Amino acid sequence: MKELNELVEANIISVDKAEEIKHYLSQKKNKPDNRLILVFGILGALLVGLGIILIVAHNWDSLSNATKLIFAFLPLAAGQLLCWLVISKKSDSAVWREAGSAFLFLAIAASISIVSQVYNLHGNLGRFLLVWMLLSLPIMYATGSSIASLLYWVGITWYASEVSYFENPQSTAYLYWGLLIAALPQYWGLVKNSASSNFTAIHHWFVAMSLTISLGMFGTDSHQLMILCYISLFSIFIIIAQSDFLLHEKTLANAYLIVGSMGMIVLQLVLTFRSFWDWFSNSTSDWSRSPELAVLIVLMMVAVALLFYLLKVKQWHQLNFQSYAFLLFVLIAFAGSQLPALAQVIANIVVLVLAIFTIRDGANKRSLRILNYGLLIIAALIACRFFDTNLSFALRGLIFVGVGLAFFAANFWMIGKKKQNS
Repeated sequence: MKELNELVEANIISVDKAEEIKHYLSQKKNKPDNRLILVFGILGALLVGLGIILIVAHNWDSLSNATKLIFAFLPLAAGQLLCWLVISKKSDSAVWREAGSAFLFLAIAASISIVSQVYNLHGNLGRFLLVWMLLSLPIMYATGSSIASLLYWVGITWYASEVSYFENPQSTAYLYWGLLIAALPQYWGLVKNSASSNFTAIHHWFVAMSLTISLGMFGTDSHQLMILCYISLFSIFIIIAQSDFLLHEKTLANAYLIVGSMGMIVLQLVLTFRSFWDWFSNSTSDWSRSPELAVLIVLMMVAVALLFYLLKVKQWHQLNFQSYAFLLFVLIAFAGSQLPALAQVIANIVVLVLAIFTIRDGANKRSLRILNYGLLIIAALIACRFFDTNLSFALRGLIFVGVGLAFFAANFWMIGKKKQNS
């Protein structure tokens, strides 16, 4: 308030304007933090739902079947009533919307479990998750709840993992992709209407991780091709990360960039080993009939389509170098099937070029984070070569000293540039 008085005395603002600013600041100070209320509302709904389930479970054996059914449908009815009140009376309240939706989401699971136990309906966890997600899907569209959407993404990922990894590693949870498509309109609505919200940023992370985890369900016959499938998926992530919806977001909010870039680097480092290409070239599986080949073709078609769309508004050299990785490594794979030594050399060169481009981008953008990321890629590449080369320990030590000095020099230079600019 002292600064306002000084501005009035200097005739920069009028007395009336100063009073308006004071009134606004006092209201803002006394206004509760809606985000904090929203978080506690959601946590409260989740804890209440879990508490009811635990109470019923503790007294389960002493309850009659009729009482059990009452406990099965009472929370469900309460959750539906709460969501109806949200839609009709509290549609503008994020706290009520998210808390009510979270409670109903858990109430559906409790009802399914109790009814199945009372009537001895046999099934497994995968079927339970499938029914739960199908019944919970309308919640996020009826209430517009983001927490219901996030729980749904967790649920379908759990379902895909249970069916394809835990219950039967040779099976494929094809229904996961139908569940995923059913949730995309709600996700796209968030991206279009609330691109900078925290819920949207969390959705990016959940969607990227769900796709990364679930893609492995197709790895049944030709595991070598799954490496290329994941490289194509990560290229898609990096292309999406450069779209207008995500390009100007904070780094932590751009999950596609982080997941795609980190995943790509790990896979590319794996491809720099000679043992991988020996295994790749000695594969005897029939790739033409493997589901992995069909998945690879689909992913590459999606990546090419997104790449062409992005190139309509940007020059090819303006894009992240990793956007083209899926094309490059498919060509390297063809070479590696016949000449594994050549493929290893090319893979090492590609990773080195990627690191150089990353360092250049960090220098151009005056970003220590990007610069150090590029230096870390070089350090990781050198560390990988220590496992398949016969260099002496003295030479290895000198190389690490050189890399450490490069880190120091690059950071010192960047800090000096920033000080000059400031």
